[in-house]
Amino acid sequence: MDTAVASLLGRLPASDAEYDSYALHARIYSYLEHDVLPAAPSDACPPLPVVAYAINNILHIQPPALHLIPSLLRLLVHVEVIRAHAIQKLRDLLQSPSLADKLHKSQRDSLELLVKPSRLLPARQSPPTSRSSTLIRTDVSQHIHYLWRTFDAEKDPPLTAILIDYFPAFFQAENDPAIRAQCTAALKERPWHHDITDVELEENQRVGAQAVQFMVDAARYADDPEAYCSAHSVFDDIFPPPDFTQIAAVVARFSSRVHAVRHTLEQCSA
Repeated sequence: MDTAVASLLGRLPASDAEYDSYALHARIYSYLEHDVLPAAPSDACPPLPVVAYAINNILHIQPPALHLIPSLLRLLVHVEVIRAHAIQKLRDLLQSPSLADKLHKSQRDSLELLVKPSRLLPARQSPPTSRSSTLIRTDVSQHIHYLWRTFDAEKDPPLTAILIDYFPAFFQAENDPAIRAQCTAALKERPWHHDITDVELEENQRVGAQAVQFMVDAARYADDPEAYCSAHSVFDDIFPPPDFTQIAAVVARFSSRVHAVRHTLEQCSA
């Protein structure tokens, strides 16, 4: 298994330009399917470079593949788990007397800077939501905007079910036992709620209220676009979609910072 994974890592793109090569992706997929997955434990987290490859694949698709946002969210949770594990290991190493004897002050200062919460957060994110929750929340907003524009009542699952998956803390206030059961299941089963904190639950409730209000206002617009826009403005002025280009840049920055932490950990553990 270790040999197969090492070979897989050697096949991954070495530059952004290589992500345009369909033949390269086909070879990687074939190798994964036939040589890696059959031997991989079902509960194993893929190596960080493999997760980063999958993330970059989604981000490089043009026009943006907004229908793949749930897959992107799952991958970001993997990155967050890897980040949290690496940070804890680095903190343990910094407390180790044996390591302390080997480090110069400048090296220790660099490591301590690396494990500070603010080092890994997207811009303007505050410590109480020190996981990738801001990234996840932004991606969810983008997905909801996309779903409203593309929703097909005959083919797609109810939008309410999707909103509950994303915002269970908001819908838990409902008296309907079935809805509350869905909320409990979403908190337990949806990876983007993994290890969610009390502060993040409060934020989930607040953003859920905003998402529901968006759906209400968007429905009013759909009923009579001309009347709604005459009273307000054009639709995209009222409901501007998140900028996926900016989201992609923040995701890439977050991933690269986690790479830096993991690389440092591997060097310190050698």
